[in-house]
Amino acid sequence: MEHQLEEIKEFLISDELRSAQVKYSSSNLSEESDLKFNLFQLISDQYLRENLHSDIIKFLLDPKERHGQGDVYFKLFLDLLNRRLSELREKQIDKVDFLNPTVEREDLRIDISILSKEKRKAIIIENKINNANDTDRQLPNYVEKLRKLNYDIVAIFYLTMWGNKTTSEKGWKPGDRDMMKSIPIVPLGAYQKTDVDLFNGWLKIAESRPTKDTGAKTLLKQYMHLLKEIGGNIMSTEGLKEFYSLLTIDGNKNYKILRELESMFEHLGGYLAMELKNKFEQKSNPFKCCGLTTGNPKQVSFGEWYKETSKYLFYIDCDKKNYKLHFLQPDSRWHPDVTAICEKYLGPRVELDRYNKVYEFPEKEQTLYKDIEKILADLQIINSQTKSIHE
Repeated sequence: MEHQLEEIKEFLISDELRSAQVKYSSSNLSEESDLKFNLFQLISDQYLRENLHSDIIKFLLDPKERHGQGDVYFKLFLDLLNRRLSELREKQIDKVDFLNPTVEREDLRIDISILSKEKRKAIIIENKINNANDTDRQLPNYVEKLRKLNYDIVAIFYLTMWGNKTTSEKGWKPGDRDMMKSIPIVPLGAYQKTDVDLFNGWLKIAESRPTKDTGAKTLLKQYMHLLKEIGGNIMSTEGLKEFYSLLTIDGNKNYKILRELESMFEHLGGYLAMELKNKFEQKSNPFKCCGLTTGNPKQVSFGEWYKETSKYLFYIDCDKKNYKLHFLQPDSRWHPDVTAICEKYLGPRVELDRYNKVYEFPEKEQTLYKDIEKILADLQIINSQTKSIHE
């Protein structure tokens, strides 16, 4: 058993499990949105495709588009790119080179190109938000085409959902590496939950700027909402994929560990009930006793107690996720002093004959123990003031 516990501990603290868990849980912990629906998802089935994202990004970047913000969004985007370059200790983009930018979509088959026709400078945005693979010699082809037009490529930004993917050298020719080595190829996340992703480092900042144009603000909100939806769903899938790989290595060793954990987890409620019983079996006053309920090893019962002519019952259901405390007066004839104590610690009565309160495990376990101690102590006080007819 000691060896099994050591293997379980090793599995639980492994970096691989942590990575899978973070990706999976992040999809369920997205920030709340005030939007009840997403326009892009309603009107089109194209929202998972990269073309839609490139169209939206190009629209926002282009000072000549009809969003009415001039070059504000473009400048904020350059700020993001420079922060990302700074992280990687790459040379910053000189904003002076892009005072009058031309933003193109699919020109020369490039997803988004930002051109300075006066300075002959270019920035390439290669959009892989949907995790598509590179075509043969994709980036070298772009560079060759732009250089034939006398453009100097200052940087290529490889846009993926989480910024954790880089370009493939599939199909590259001899000499392509030498041609590309002078150009920073920078991974950029769309929804990476960092200050230098597309969501937080650009869209959120742009959306927070005051503007009278509600259309532009609505577009930003809708697109941010879309990125969160897609990013969360893809991240959940990636987390499960990593988890599957982790379970099936080394002759399914980790899967067997997980099944043992599953069994232990299912029996956790019974252990919690035993611990609770041990804590209060000698301290149950004014109730007659404290023990496990016959036929239900996950329930701790304090028996019964009478206040004058009213009988009270007190029990706790113990589960792997929470404790559920129940304080009952079966005939709904509540003594005012008992009512006051219950409402003090358990809140308002939800049913005529009982008070209920849920304590999440393990976060609120100690709160449960303290509340039980306080309830019993206060009941002892009122019990000593007037003796019931059953004593």
